[in-house]
Amino acid sequence: MKYISNINLYEQVDIEKLKTNLTLKPIIQKELILKYLKNKNLEVAYTTEKVIDYIMQEQTNVSVIAYCDDFFYWDSRDIYHFEKYDLKLSDDFINHVLAKTK
Repeated sequence: MKYISNINLYEQVDIEKLKTNLTLKPIIQKELILKYLKNKNLEVAYTTEKVIDYIMQEQTNVSVIAYCDDFFYWDSRDIYHFEKYDLKLSDDFINHVLAKTK
């Protein structure tokens, strides 16, 4: 399994590294990618842990939920930072999503 971005949000997060992995360009097909990321059929595990907003350094009300498809793994921490801060996703993942949703 591959991660969907170049930064690991599952361990101690380097805030400066995270900030360099946010995109300033508009994300084409963002809503389509979000729909795929949040697909309930791809959920594989739930926790009581809450997502930490690493930019604001505060806990959210979003529970950590793990997802995977045949090739990639992600969880709600990735989704949260992609949705709110435009976390850069790998080109492989974006192409994978676009191919699967055609």
